[in-house]
Amino acid sequence: MRSHGSASLPTAPIADTIATRIDALTDQIRVEMNQEKRKALCSEIQRILADDLPYLPLWFNDVVSVHRRSLGELALPSTGNYNFLATLKQAGN
Repeated sequence: MRSHGSASLPTAPIADTIATRIDALTDQIRVEMNQEKRKALCSEIQRILADDLPYLPLWFNDVVSVHRRSLGELALPSTGNYNFLATLKQAGN
């Protein structure tokens, strides 16, 4: 994508190809008077970015359990599901 400063950032060949395509779509959006066509161009940019940019989670779930000691140690899954409840037994049994 175009640099907004005086120097441009180096890019990998694939990123440069994506950036060139997005720049071309952005140029079309600027001059397109038809709202539906502009909307389609914006959707195309969003699709490109969604397909090609890396995914970075912005937060992680905390998994917390409050339970009786008689249940012993619980292996809580990081996924937050409750499948572990099916195997729950009281300690000493």
